Amino acid sequence: MFEAAYYAEIVRSGFKAVNKGQYEGAKALGLSTATMYGSVILPQVLRATAPIIVTQTIILFQDTALVYVLSLHDFLGTAAQIAQRDGKLTEFYTFVAVVYLVLCSVGSELAERLRRKNPGTVRRSKSFRTLGLPRP
Repeated sequence: MFEAAYYAEIVRSGFKAVNKGQYEGAKALGLSTATMYGSVILPQVLRATAPIIVTQTIILFQDTALVYVLSLHDFLGTAAQIAQRDGKLTEFYTFVAVVYLVLCSVGSELAERLRRKNPGTVRRSKSFRTLGLPRP
């Protein structure tokens, strides 16, 4: 639920980043609401929010390691069980570390490329301060 609130806030800020003229232009062309959002507004929202969505997804992926601490099953927990069963703790923990490193590095690079591709498209909303949430 906590992460869902972050994603919802990111998407909401993306909708606020779209210029009102885009809405008015789509309505002036006589587009239906569904066509307006699907063809005009949503692509702009996704372009504006893609870097921060990727970044938040990386954070979510890293937070899954906390699930292991709570004794629930995730990637790290499953690897630990297999490692204990096979008696190869070092190999499995090294594998898990490399997988986390690769996935987070690739995701960070993707987020950076998206930021460079669309400079200035993401405007930070004041809503994080308004809601009392820490900034992502």
